[in-house]
Amino acid sequence: MINHNDYYAGWTTTIINPKTGKSCYGGAARNLRTAQVGGAAAIYNAGAIQAMQQIQPVVDRYEAQLKEYSKLLIRLTPSKLNHISR
Repeated sequence: MINHNDYYAGWTTTIINPKTGKSCYGGAARNLRTAQVGGAAAIYNAGAIQAMQQIQPVVDRYEAQLKEYSKLLIRLTPSKLNHISR
């Protein structure tokens, strides 16, 4: 066993190939599992999605704060302009 992390994560353990009906393990099992989840990019994308989900509450709070500042700015801007023109 070369990659212990892949093995313990279940990527290289024995799996049945649905096309051939035969079992495979090791690199072949990793390749099959990778293909089943959508290829190598799917694993990368899953990580990016997970990271975005973790920071989404911060983004939501920031967006709400920007909306509040925008409302405040809209309320203050006309009064300042009126004050200057007097």
